[in-house]
Amino acid sequence: MKIPSWLRGPSRAAPPSFDEIARQSTEYLRERTLVPLKGVAHTLIYGLAGAVFLGSGFVLCLIGLLRILQGETSTTFAGTWSFAPYLLTAAAGLLVMTESIYLGLRRYRRRSNI
Repeated sequence: MKIPSWLRGPSRAAPPSFDEIARQSTEYLRERTLVPLKGVAHTLIYGLAGAVFLGSGFVLCLIGLLRILQGETSTTFAGTWSFAPYLLTAAAGLLVMTESIYLGLRRYRRRSNI
């Protein structure tokens, strides 16, 4: 670690001014916070947009599955079995969500082990 010249010894140079300290502090903060955040912002924006579009598509597919189960199986799920299409659709949704979480965690673990 380099000791500032005004602390070193008998020469006793004048300490830096408040303006110099403020300028260096803001430069340091900008370098250590704003520059990395700008790089992350693009990734975050594209990731959030992808999550919204994939989530919307997933919900629409589940609604389509529910409508197929209700419409194409006219007498199979009639009467006391009217809850079955909803149960099957929920099970399919949970299955796909569980698989996507598993794959995401597997990719994260593989990347962190390297």
